Amino acid sequence: MLIVDQIARNVLMSVPAVARWRSRRGRTSVVCGAPTPDDLGYHAYDVFDTVVGSIGVERLKGARVVEIGPGDHAPVALMFLAAGAERYWCVDRFPGDVAGPAAKQLYEALCADLAERRPALAGALRRRGIEAERFPEGYPELFEVLPCAIEELERRGLADILFSYNVLEHVSDVAAFARNSFGLLRPAGVAVHRVDFDAHDVWLDRDDPSDWLAIPDVLWGWMGSRRGAPNRLRFHEVQEHLEAAGFRVESHVLDRFDAWRMRDRPSLARRFRNMPEASLAVRTACFVCSVP
Repeated sequence: MLIVDQIARNVLMSVPAVARWRSRRGRTSVVCGAPTPDDLGYHAYDVFDTVVGSIGVERLKGARVVEIGPGDHAPVALMFLAAGAERYWCVDRFPGDVAGPAAKQLYEALCADLAERRPALAGALRRRGIEAERFPEGYPELFEVLPCAIEELERRGLADILFSYNVLEHVSDVAAFARNSFGLLRPAGVAVHRVDFDAHDVWLDRDDPSDWLAIPDVLWGWMGSRRGAPNRLRFHEVQEHLEAAGFRVESHVLDRFDAWRMRDRPSLARRFRNMPEASLAVRTACFVCSVP
């Protein structure tokens, strides 16, 4: 019944009216009430600290930054601009309303919180004249949304820093993602990708952490091809795609499944059966990718 339900949902997304309705709904925004400290951590601090922890805050001074897949808001852009970034782009196939009420609420909460937790960043925003209530539409010289999939974006040499956070696992063509990310960066540029290899959506609550890997590829496509379902690439496959694009890759495993119980290999979908268990067991990882 679970599989039938997922196929039905995917089929519905082939109806243009349904797809338009779904694209207008919030996907990643704080959906109710005032943003909590946990909300600010997940949507802003964790992202910023992942990138800065990977490349060093000094690289942000005067940098041109591209974020891939911000969704419905871009609070981390405020932190990058406060830390000295010159300009910030968001690339998203289906960009949300980053200047809408829910997003504004998050920006205002973040700026208030920065004054308490990271006053140096709050002071830097004031000196640059950046106000939450006017962000981002009031600063076209600093912030721009590019409504295009990274796999289709043909601009070259745009940025010094490029990053994504829990996005790459949803990309259908990771080879194109890697190639165009490489092309977007200037010489000596750097990309940081935090990837969530865990199960998503209804599969997250299954008892067996490998349950969703038992679904054959064709059936998996029927269930989620129109819904942004995870591509199910494993750790070593992502690294191979990034290296094939020309990056020098430094990978860091952040978390593994606590009680990894690999089922009998024949029960897994065909392409997973002979994969290294060390790769299958990775839950989250960060890839720091340098342009030679």
